[in-house]
Amino acid sequence: MKTYFTVLQSVYKKDNPIFLYQSLQSIAENTVQPYSVVLVKDGILNHELESVISEWQSKLPLKVVGYEKNQGLAYALNYGLQFVETELVARMDSDDICFSDRFEKQIAQFEVDSSIEILGGGIEEFYIEENGTEFRRVRLYPKWTDSKSRTLYRGTPVAHPTLMMRT
Repeated sequence: MKTYFTVLQSVYKKDNPIFLYQSLQSIAENTVQPYSVVLVKDGILNHELESVISEWQSKLPLKVVGYEKNQGLAYALNYGLQFVETELVARMDSDDICFSDRFEKQIAQFEVDSSIEILGGGIEEFYIEENGTEFRRVRLYPKWTDSKSRTLYRGTPVAHPTLMMRT
């Protein structure tokens, strides 16, 4: 199985360092490891986030890039794409935790069907509210979407934190 893929992720000063740590940990614990993790610093970060990044530099093939002024997620991801050197790129946000076999399953689908250009899956959202109540919700997305799909105009047909695509 090919392992030539990159994880593309952005981080900015208001992100939670604990969540970033957990996100990077879920990449490190995956059954298939990325060629690189392009981590875009969307502006200057605080000390806690910089510490997390520094700790993971020796554990993951991190390629840390960025700029000084916060430009927003879309800009950061487009900026980060120029540093992707692989055919496949997987998306994650700084607060996303992926299943340990996510990359293995996605790569297998690309190998089985060479016509696939983009794929993703459902997501489980979870957090604990201030009063201690746990919130969980599973969101599923269409199995197939083509260029005439209404989901392209009403919202996102793919959960971007689960996305893997050809570059």
